[in-house]
Amino acid sequence: MTNKLTFAMKLESLRKFKKLNQSQLADLVGVSRAAISLYESGKNSPSYKVLKKLSEALDTDIAVLMDDAATAEMPKAPFDAHAIGPLADMPHVDLPAPSFKVLASFAEMGGITPEALSHCDTLRVYLRPYELPEKYEGAMVIEIWGDSMEPELHSGERMIAWQVPESKWETLHNAACVVAYDDTVTIKAIIENDLFVHDRLTLRAANKEAGYFVVSRDTIHSIWEVREYYDRPKYSLSFNRR
Repeated sequence: MTNKLTFAMKLESLRKFKKLNQSQLADLVGVSRAAISLYESGKNSPSYKVLKKLSEALDTDIAVLMDDAATAEMPKAPFDAHAIGPLADMPHVDLPAPSFKVLASFAEMGGITPEALSHCDTLRVYLRPYELPEKYEGAMVIEIWGDSMEPELHSGERMIAWQVPESKWETLHNAACVVAYDDTVTIKAIIENDLFVHDRLTLRAANKEAGYFVVSRDTIHSIWEVREYYDRPKYSLSFNRR
C-alpha cells in the first residue's frame, strides 16, 4: 500500500512541476478538488484506478507515485506474500536479484554463474498497462557499486538487465552491460565491439577518467544488457563515446 506522507509529498511536487492547481489536476483525473487536497495532505489514499489516472495526468510512471518501500522492497516471492491496497491489482513479475553488488570498476568478485543465480533473492517489477510479462524473460535486477559509470549510473542504483545470447554478443554497441569474465563481474559501456573480427571486447567507463579494459571472448562467461532503471521511471539507456 502507499505510504501516505511520502505519496502526498510526491503528488504535490509533481503537480506543481506540471504547473497545475488542484482543481486542474482533479478535472484531468475525474475526481473532486477536495479529493486531491486530501491526497496531498496525507489524509486519504487513492484507489489503484485513480492512482493510474494520476500517473497519466502527471506524465510519470505509476511506480514514482508509490512509496519506495512499496515498489522496491515488496515481500519476496518465496514467502508467498500478497500485496494489498493499490498494488494488489497491478500486474507484475518477480525477477532474480543477485545478493552481491556489481562493481562499476575492474575489481575481482565472484562471477555470475548458474549457481550464483540459483541463490538470488527476488524483486518485484510492476508492469505498465501495455507491458506483457514476457518482456522481462531472462532479466535480472542488479545493484551497482562504484562511480566509474557516473553520471549515467550511480553507485547504489538498481538496474534491470537482460541476458544476451552468445550468438548476439557482436551486436552490442553503445550499451551498458554487466560482463562476467574470468573471476570478475563489472558493469561497463560497450562502445567498440571487435568480437566478430578480433574476438575481443573493449569495456569503457562512462566517467572518462576511469579508463577502459579489453577482454577476450574466451574469458567471457556471460553478458547482460542493462536497459532500464529499477527505481526510476523506465526509459531506454544508450551510451555514446565522448
